[in-house]
Amino acid sequence: MSQAVVNEGHRGGRWLAEVVRRLPVRHGLQAVGLTDGPVLADAPSGGWNNEAFKASCQVFRQVRSSHVLTRLRLASLCLHHPTPLPLRSQSHFPMALMQCAMRVRLRDAEASVAADRKLILNYVAGRRGDALSAPSLDQCPEYEKFDECLVARFVAGNWRPLVEAGADMSHYAPSLGASSIARLALSFRGCQQCDDAMASLLAASLPRSLEELRTELVGSAATSEGGRALLDGLLERVERRALRVIGMHDCLLSGPVPPALAECTSLHTLDLAGNALSGAIPESLSCCVALRVLVMQNNQLSGPIPDGLGMCVRLERLKLNGNKLEGGVPAALSRCQALQELRLQKNPLLFGPLPSALGECVALVHLSVDDTLLLGLPDELRRRQESGALTLNFGQLSNANSHRW
Repeated sequence: MSQAVVNEGHRGGRWLAEVVRRLPVRHGLQAVGLTDGPVLADAPSGGWNNEAFKASCQVFRQVRSSHVLTRLRLASLCLHHPTPLPLRSQSHFPMALMQCAMRVRLRDAEASVAADRKLILNYVAGRRGDALSAPSLDQCPEYEKFDECLVARFVAGNWRPLVEAGADMSHYAPSLGASSIARLALSFRGCQQCDDAMASLLAASLPRSLEELRTELVGSAATSEGGRALLDGLLERVERRALRVIGMHDCLLSGPVPPALAECTSLHTLDLAGNALSGAIPESLSCCVALRVLVMQNNQLSGPIPDGLGMCVRLERLKLNGNKLEGGVPAALSRCQALQELRLQKNPLLFGPLPSALGECVALVHLSVDDTLLLGLPDELRRRQESGALTLNFGQLSNANSHRW
């Protein structure tokens, strides 16, 4: 059966883009991937049809030639909705499709190429080599794990449209919590059905395997309580040392930056911009030695820029602009030899000369210090600015201070 076409022009197109997810299971040079979710087939009216839900399982051998990845073989497992669905556009997520998705069973699927069905099932069951050609098993624990993971992926990719359709998310939350997914990206921007209770339910359902979380709550019905529930829930449920990305900009966060972030020693991206966080930037962030991106702009943070950030020697982007930070720029930042972008503007209580050691940040290409009282551009940075290698923003310095640059 040929792949159905996803029509982004359909009213549900914005959801369809979130629906299609790959579930890779790799072994050597072979891979099995399961794609889940409702898709649009060739319906005359462009609406949902009786093949609107498909689960396709791809089996292929990867061949690397230079930078080219060649797919030599493709097979698919397809599931059909048991009854025809209306061939019309729908203003909300079709609940009939979700109900169908929750009943997905790999063992009941059909292969687009009959000979591939045995191969796919045997691969999922853990068989390799000659065993791939053996008769497939009727029952297998790996089938059940695969089914559970597929359902969890579907729930994760469609949490928001389910919420907007009025679904009882307490029914779906256990599937998400029991899954082994590593990445979760959910935007609730402008979602009026997402309130503090919903945010708390999601926080309590985050899978312990999670390595990356990206979400936003601005414009939703949630408050700072819901935002804090999500951040605290993440740090309580997930293995902190495995966390790699926390992207919670515009999440209505308030209060202090959680000290527990210091235990996220594998974290390479921390984005808490556009919130109302207050208090000092924890010195203990120096323990996050894998950090490459630290974004805390447009909050209400106060106190000094911690010297400990100099321990994050892999740091490439540091954005602390739009806060109430005080004091000078620590010379310890010169240890961050990979630093490319340093934004400190709109911190009116930052003052004093920029440390000459900052010139040792040879990768620095952008420095913003306007709306501060920082003075004295180091000679090395001045030379780089004159050569065009460094972009410098200092537009709001007073005339009395501008000659120091």
